[in-house]
Amino acid sequence: MRDWIGSLAMLAVIAVVFGRPVHAYLPMYQLDTEMNNVVALNHIFLKDEGCYPSGEMTGRVAKVEFDQRGIIPSGFVLERETGDRMFVNVPEVSISTMSRVDMAWVVQGLQRFLREGLTVVAGVKLCGNGPIAMLDSLKPL
Repeated sequence: MRDWIGSLAMLAVIAVVFGRPVHAYLPMYQLDTEMNNVVALNHIFLKDEGCYPSGEMTGRVAKVEFDQRGIIPSGFVLERETGDRMFVNVPEVSISTMSRVDMAWVVQGLQRFLREGLTVVAGVKLCGNGPIAMLDSLKPL
């Protein structure tokens, strides 16, 4: 346990020195034991200014919107057990915001987890006056 706390403390020091938020150094995806498939996405929303975490929400993916090419999800409608629906934006996934390796794994996770009818657990941050819901983490239930 102490090694984990020490590692997190070191990340915080590195973040201060290089001026990047701590979550920018955290893994964006979790792979299965064979290292072939994404089982969870984490920390994919890298902008914290004006945003606050709203916790995890469980629900069914009711609709998915894609980028202009129809490959990368840009947002989705999450339907809760109560029937309430909310639109959740997916942050930009590109080589300008992450490495090519991270991008490939994040896209795989988004494509596999954001399928209509699939029940997921989505970590959401709320931003701005709207507020606008931004996806930060995602895993199938």
